[in-house]
Amino acid sequence: MSNEAREDKVANSVLDARILNYVNDVKPEEIGFLKEKITSLDVLVPEIRLDEDLISLDNCPQSATETFKAIHHNPGIDMPTAFVIDLETFLDNLKKNKPEEFDKLQEAFKDSVVVDLGAGDGVVRPNRSYEMACLLGAKGYIGVETYNFQSLVRSYLRTKKLRVGYEPIPFNLVAEDAVSFMKRLPDKSVNLLNSGIGDILTEDSYKKDYQSEMERVLKVGGICLISNSLPPSGNHETIYSTGYVSETESTKPHSPITILKKSV
Repeated sequence: MSNEAREDKVANSVLDARILNYVNDVKPEEIGFLKEKITSLDVLVPEIRLDEDLISLDNCPQSATETFKAIHHNPGIDMPTAFVIDLETFLDNLKKNKPEEFDKLQEAFKDSVVVDLGAGDGVVRPNRSYEMACLLGAKGYIGVETYNFQSLVRSYLRTKKLRVGYEPIPFNLVAEDAVSFMKRLPDKSVNLLNSGIGDILTEDSYKKDYQSEMERVLKVGGICLISNSLPPSGNHETIYSTGYVSETESTKPHSPITILKKSV
């Protein structure tokens, strides 16, 4: 399929089109195989609301500098630990040491799309969260990133390979506020990945909306993977809760891992 035909097929909305805006910014020889896995949002999540611009995309900061300004009000200060590293390490250890438990976790993902609330900048190692979704056998992945969208998209477009044994799955990346994007999703429709958000949300009213929307969109029997972040509101079965982990790549304080399952 030609690039033009592929882009016509994907760009069913302003949100879909935004990921394709950066294709021309990457040299053709640098573009990897993941470009062919870009999939329109309404294919990944039928009945998603794409007819309303819930926030202006023009007001969505894209650079790390803007992230520092928005979060810390002090450009140049270190960002928090890449908590997704801890979650990835936990899943790797679970697969190696408790394969039966890992198989149960995979079962909850096999027919689900994973929405990553804060997909990062793709710098630590591109596509960590996407690879976790692949590892868990999800049918699709949506990375929602307000601040570092440009860097994130370029890292995906330049990806030449995944970890050994990982099969790529359909995906999309969205430049939008997490609460605003969740309001587009149908009730009980997705699994969730929520990594490091607890460190950067400061307004109590926003936190309440964030947790309420997580609860609404998490599917029955679905899983919310949490690394140092906020859980959905309501009562959920705790599958794992590790406290602070030690077997990670990072030398910084390690994040507590929580895996919740929605029963009803």
